[in-house]
This record gives sequence, structure tokens and C-alpha cells, in this order.
Amino acid sequence: MKNYFAKQTLNLLFLTSFLIVLPFNAHARDEKKAANTNQKTSVAQVSDADLRALILELYAQAQKDGNAENLPKDFKTVYSALEKGSIVSRGALEQAFLSLGQSLETSRAPRPDAPKSTSLPVGPGCCCDIPVVKPQPIIIQECCPMIEEHCPTILKPSDILPNGYTITIPGYYTLCGSVGFSAPGTPTCVINIQTSNVTLDLNQQTIYQTNGNAGLVGVCVGAGFDNIVIKSGKISGVTGDGIDIANGSESIVISDVTVQGCGGAGISFSGIAGSVNRDVTIENSRFTSNGGNGGTFTFTEKVKISDSKFNDNVVIGAAFSSSNGNEIDNSTFNKNGGAGNAIGLSLNATGSSIVRDCVFNANFSTTGTARGLLLTSTGNLVDNCVADGNTTSVSAGFAIGFDVDGTAHLLKNCSASGNSAVAGGGSIGVGLRVVSTAFRCLVKNSTALTNSARGFEHDATPTYNIFIGNFSFGHGSNTGNYFGSGLGFMTVGAGAQPPAGSFDERGVSNISVI
Repeated sequence: MKNYFAKQTLNLLFLTSFLIVLPFNAHARDEKKAANTNQKTSVAQVSDADLRALILELYAQAQKDGNAENLPKDFKTVYSALEKGSIVSRGALEQAFLSLGQSLETSRAPRPDAPKSTSLPVGPGCCCDIPVVKPQPIIIQECCPMIEEHCPTILKPSDILPNGYTITIPGYYTLCGSVGFSAPGTPTCVINIQTSNVTLDLNQQTIYQTNGNAGLVGVCVGAGFDNIVIKSGKISGVTGDGIDIANGSESIVISDVTVQGCGGAGISFSGIAGSVNRDVTIENSRFTSNGGNGGTFTFTEKVKISDSKFNDNVVIGAAFSSSNGNEIDNSTFNKNGGAGNAIGLSLNATGSSIVRDCVFNANFSTTGTARGLLLTSTGNLVDNCVADGNTTSVSAGFAIGFDVDGTAHLLKNCSASGNSAVAGGGSIGVGLRVVSTAFRCLVKNSTALTNSARGFEHDATPTYNIFIGNFSFGHGSNTGNYFGSGLGFMTVGAGAQPPAGSFDERGVSNISVI
């Protein structure tokens, strides 16, 4: 019996105190009534025709599942009469359902050896309220996915329009339909999360804005709320930030989300001193073509970004400030820029972070400096990353693949090529630069090729920074291949081989090929 009800796809059967409660939208023939998914009705209010149809459907499904023999006698008697075309009284129809309700209540009584039942959250519009034994799935309304161990609150566009929707009860919320929001000036959020322990499943739907009123945010999370998941959908074209997380939140997950074409940042974490956002995960998500940064991370700790894209945003792909202990893996920060100083990824006043297997290509500035990656603060590791084709079109400007400032950074196994500035006027394209204020940084086993002016540049004096095992080629001269003091490159002519003994067992020599 339990298996039968779990697999019932028509949202038919929900019992409380021997009454069967039916989601009204599943059976009402009036389409206007069907639109109201929150309204429920007891068996006494269901028409004879619907009751007869339900009994036939329920019995057929039970037969299919091999559970027909477990149905109560009164139910099977009524089914048999209906199958033969006999007239069945209203009282007999209702009694059949009541007997089925009693049977279900009995079957739900816990056995001594039964696994512990999970009480599922119920909110407005929730499509089910039957306790379920893990890990048995519930199949819910046709607009929603199969979800294990969750009873989602169904959010239809009509629930959200015209004034937005505020979530104040913990639970699992599923969006069933894209939302075109015409912002009235207020509210400032389409969906506003104001409690902890919430999953917002966008269910492959889109939240978008249909007018130009300023400042509308797609999804907001209020200050101090924890254990928030936003997943599986798209936010497009709102005039404010796509997603905005206020200060003091922990355990935030953004998964498989696309935020594009928003007027503000794609995603913004607005921490403050003493109230940081902590333990943030962003995975398999895309923040593209937004009017602000792709991502803004202010006063955050332990942000983990993986398999994500921060591309084609205005000025900066992702900007970290006063943010420590981050891990950024296998992600791209490409083609961000415009007026101002353009950066693919900025780790400003941000330390103890790891950046691996990332790409910072083709970021550009029309009025200032363009950088693929900017490092400041202390103790960051950059490994196996690429910064190619970053450009500036301003006279006397810089285009730099990797720009290193601060203390005790390690940059290894990286490459920078084709970073360029317009000819003349003092403009300079550099593969990797360590600036004059950097201290005790190590650059090793990295490559700079055919940048418009310099491969490696070391501005710091005295020379407490170390370059080991690097290779530079295609910058016209030794001065182009390595510029500044204390770099210690060995010069090799074109087509020649480094002389014997150039490398020790660690392969530590830097090589300049001219």
C-alpha cells in the first residue's frame, strides 16, 4: 500500500482523521478553480463523477503495482460494481473512500522494526503532507521534479506577482513557472528569503524584469540567515543585483544558476567588519554580461568557487575584498571590462586563498589598466592558471596578465601570453609583474610568451622576491623578456640549447630566449 501511494502521480490521496483531502487543482473541472492550488476540499465536496473516476483510477494503479489484494473490502466491492456499470449510491462511494482511509491509517502505524519516519515541512501551497520513510521518493505535481525526502512549497508566478514573495518559513520551495516581474518601485526583491534553512529550487525556470524601474533584485537573502541553497535556474535582466546576500550569513550554496544581463552585480555578498559571510559554495554557475561585477565578495571567509564562469561583465569578473581562506578552482574570468581598471579576478586585501586551474583571458580597459589576475594581501597560492590576451587601448596604460603585490604569495606553473597595450605613449603589455611593494613572493615554473612589451617584470627593491625555473620568449630582447632587478635569467640565442650544467637537480634556472 505504501509503495502504491508513493507512486500515485495524480496528487490524489492525502488523509487526515479518516477524511481524504484532495488537492483541488488535480480534479476540479472548472479551470478557474484549478488555478487556486492552495485550496483543498474534503471528500464530501467532491462530485459523484470525480469519486467514481478516482476509485477506478486508484484500483487500476493498485493492480499495476500488485497491491490490489490489500485494498479494503468495501473499496473493492464498490470498484466491482462500477466496473460492471452498476449504479452506486453517494453514500457507498464515500464509504469506500473512508474505508480506504482507515486502511491507510492502519498501514501507517509504525512497526517495531520500521525505520524512523521523517516529518516533512509543509508550507503554503505544499503539495503533500504524508510522512515518508527515507529514502522513498514522493512524486508531486507535474510541473515539479521528483524530490526525495522533501515536501516542497510550490511557488507559481501568481504567488509572486505583483508584489514579490517573502519566504519566512524554513523549507524547500520550488518555482513552477518563469516569472516576468514588472517592478512597481517596491518591493526591491522578486523573492526575498527572510529565514534560515531554506532551499529555493528555481526548477530550470527564469526570473526576469519586464520594465525598467531601477534597483530590483532577483533573489535577496536577509542578514544573519544560515543554510540557504539557491539552485537550478536563471535570473536575467533585473535592474539591480541578480542575487544579493546581506551580512552575517553562513552555509550559502549557489548551484547550477545562471545570472545574466542584470544592472548590478551578478551576485553580491555584502558582509561588514564583524559580520562576515562564511562558508559559501558556488558551483557550476554562470555570471555573465552584468552591468556591475560578475561577483562581489566583501568581508567573506571560506568561499569555494568551482566549475563556474564570470565572463563579459562590466569592469571586473569577480572582486574579493577583505576576504580570506577562499578556494577557486576550474573557473573562467574572461572578457570583463570597459571604462576604468578592468580585472578578471581581483583578490584585493584578500589572503590565504588558493586559485587553481583558472583562466583570465581577454579582459580589457578603454581608459585604464587591464589585468587578468590581481593579488594583494598575504599568502595566496596561484597554480596552473592562464592569463592571455588582456588589453588596454589607452595611451600610457598597462595590460598585465598576473599582477602581484603583497607578501608571501606563491605563483607556479602559470602562463601569460599576448597581453598587450596600444603602441606608443608609454603603453606596456606585461605577462607577469611583481610590483615594488611586494615582499617575499615566489614565482616558479611559469611561462611568458609574446606579450607586447615584457615577459616578467620585477619592480621591487631590494630583491626579496624569487623567480625560479621560469621561461620567457618573444619580447624582442633580454630587457623585454625580463625587466627589473634580481631576476637572474639565463640568455639563450634562438635555436640554441642551454649550456650543460645550466640546471641543477631542481631545474631552477630562468631562461630568456631571444
